[in-house]
Amino acid sequence: GLNIATGDVDGDGQVDLIAGTRGGNGTTNGRREIGRLAVIDGGSAAGANDLIGAIVTPFGPEYEKGVVVAAGDVDNDASDEIGVTRGG
Repeated sequence: GLNIATGDVDGDGQVDLIAGTRGGNGTTNGRREIGRLAVIDGGSAAGANDLIGAIVTPFGPEYEKGVVVAAGDVDNDASDEIGVTRGG
């Protein structure tokens, strides 16, 4: 599963999708499920799924629980910042 938030993180006037993995299930298909975060550009062509930046592991590669995300313009610069916290 995913934890989802939306916001204009790149300041282009389009709503971007912020996704954090729920994690916590150990291994699936031989891959460890670790807490990851990705931002998908809302200004991309339909189906392009362009990432803004890289998929990151905000709490390190050993963290196997969820990543909860939020977005908001905390510094009043017309671009939303991403808030991240550990999930259960």
